[in-house]
Amino acid sequence: MTETGHTFCSDIAREHNVPLMASATRGGLWFLLEYSGSYEGKAFEQSEIPEQVKDYLQGVKIPGLKTRILLIRQEDSRQRDGLHFFIGVTDPQNPRLFEYRLQSYTGILELNLAELAAQGFEDSEHLRREPLFLVCTNGRRDACCARYGPEIYQ
Repeated sequence: MTETGHTFCSDIAREHNVPLMASATRGGLWFLLEYSGSYEGKAFEQSEIPEQVKDYLQGVKIPGLKTRILLIRQEDSRQRDGLHFFIGVTDPQNPRLFEYRLQSYTGILELNLAELAAQGFEDSEHLRREPLFLVCTNGRRDACCARYGPEIYQ
């Protein structure tokens, strides 16, 4: 139990030596969109991102791949113009991450995601070589994220 009186599942798991590494929801294709607005419980759905962009991303269906959409925030995202959009392909034999720099959310509409998928997401121009670490800090989605996420992020 924490000083606030809450018991978190992660605390119970640690007490019983239950591993939590890599226990997050799985997906074969990840759309990671930088967002500097406030995060609600359903961050993407409740965001102020234009509806046409939401519809476009939610409409991407790739046979055999579960597609997930996450909003992310990077340390400097509020201080600079534009935003980042990442596409992560979690193929065990060929995992890859692509990074796109956009001026606005509607810039996503200019990316032909169906064509990228048809090409097997082989876009060497936007291939990112450095890893991207993600930590949940959205307490409106998961109280454990609010409790432990910021500390892990730092």
